[in-house]
Amino acid sequence: MDVREGDRAQSVQVGVIFLFGFLIVGLSVYQVAVVPEQNRQVEFNAYQQAAADLTDVRNDVLATAERDTTLGTTVKTGVQYPSRAIFVNPGPPPNRIATTGERNVSIENVEAVDAEADNARAFVANNVSDRSYATRDVRYDPNYNVLNAQPMVVTGQQAYRVAGDRPIPLASQTLIGGEEGERIHLTTIDGDLSAGGSTVPVTSDSVSASTRATTIRSADGGDITLRLETPAGLSADGWIDRTGRDLNGTYARVLNVENATTGGGPERVAVTLAGGGGRSYQLRLSRVEVRSADAASTVEDPEPAYITSRGEGYRTVSAGQRTAVSTRVRDEFTNPVEGATVRFNVTRSNATLVDADGQSLGTTHEVTTTAEGTASVRVDTAGVTEDVRVNATAVDATSEFDSTTAEIQILETGTPAPGEQASASITTGSPSISGDSVTVPLENPTGESATIEALGFNFYFEQTPGRGGGGNNRDVSSATLASTGQTFEIPGPIDPLDQEIAVPATGTDVTFQFDDTPREGDFFVITVQFADGVTRTFFV
Repeated sequence: MDVREGDRAQSVQVGVIFLFGFLIVGLSVYQVAVVPEQNRQVEFNAYQQAAADLTDVRNDVLATAERDTTLGTTVKTGVQYPSRAIFVNPGPPPNRIATTGERNVSIENVEAVDAEADNARAFVANNVSDRSYATRDVRYDPNYNVLNAQPMVVTGQQAYRVAGDRPIPLASQTLIGGEEGERIHLTTIDGDLSAGGSTVPVTSDSVSASTRATTIRSADGGDITLRLETPAGLSADGWIDRTGRDLNGTYARVLNVENATTGGGPERVAVTLAGGGGRSYQLRLSRVEVRSADAASTVEDPEPAYITSRGEGYRTVSAGQRTAVSTRVRDEFTNPVEGATVRFNVTRSNATLVDADGQSLGTTHEVTTTAEGTASVRVDTAGVTEDVRVNATAVDATSEFDSTTAEIQILETGTPAPGEQASASITTGSPSISGDSVTVPLENPTGESATIEALGFNFYFEQTPGRGGGGNNRDVSSATLASTGQTFEIPGPIDPLDQEIAVPATGTDVTFQFDDTPREGDFFVITVQFADGVTRTFFV
């Protein structure tokens, strides 16, 4: 055997071993250096998507705080690594999204203005001012395999990243708004959410939607204080350094934002708003449930809290007329309650309660509130000579402000009622037609304002073309009040307005949209009830 041939064979084997070694080392370096960097970018993209999804959750919370609805957003909590034939990806990261423990928020030293209903003023003074409302936050805790990412939080007022103990906003705050800071919206969150995985479908469900603001002011002429325990992951100083500074620099009515932490208690901040000087604020209180889409609701709807009456105090009607008594039931957040029971009871005189068709309901009758929280009944004064008192009670109200009273003064026909000059003197001007809408000018020559609280359409008549004044009852079945969207049947009963119409001394215009196009020569008959009890019929 040739010794040189054996040496050459051995050299080939050694070379192969070295090449294989270099390959293993190269693969190992790629696994420990390149693959993590690639995965870091994948995780960063997933984190950015989670931030966008949480901003959508925040928008869902805001929307369901203002209208009774349910919205959903799927949050990308996991990450999808690229498929690898040789190299190994880490396991799925244990990221989680969950509701936090409760914290408290409150508004101090406020009362409702005189224009609000009596029970609304009493409830705000006793059950809203200085009361603590419990709320939670929605926190996303990322725990990626490579990326060191900051937690993100959604509250009832903002969404942010937690950088140390300071917020980095994902979206603007909604606690205070308006030009000067005259709007306040305290949205509280409740719910039991705790989930992870690749994605989590998050549902935001309205518990108490604020469809109308309550006008408030300082109770003693001093300043108003918003006191908040700081949201998840933030210190009081951290919140003040970013959010508090923004509030101070944006709104003239924000006088100060300071650390209000005391003793060993939770971190708190106090936002001071200017009171007195005739200043008023628009206050909204809302509650929203946040949960996983596949989980049942765990938050109960708030109970009825108090009842208000539209057109409180004395009203006047001519003997024999019918008049509507309308109430609204509200919850602890001052928002309408649907499905509450209101008991109407005639407590003085021999007047009777009647339905929309004039059928007698006796002297006691229960009505279930609508989605707007309203419950109404009509009072028939036929044969009645003494003044009428009707008491309305919210049967299951949780506060002492559970009843309200309507006083109805009965006038002999032709007797002028005190203070009714404006309502009795209002006239209609020449209407104008635009498409399917008719605008009716209401002229008020007295110089005193009046308020319309209910109306109904008696009739609609079409001037038929080419028949010399003949006419026929056109197939017009409804009219919608353009300012509020409230719809009235034609012909139909006198219905309380969702929003009263003020007729100032300078007059006003009222626009109706019909379900068929009006023409020149048409006319309709409408009956209007004013807040002072006067009922008028107009031919338009």
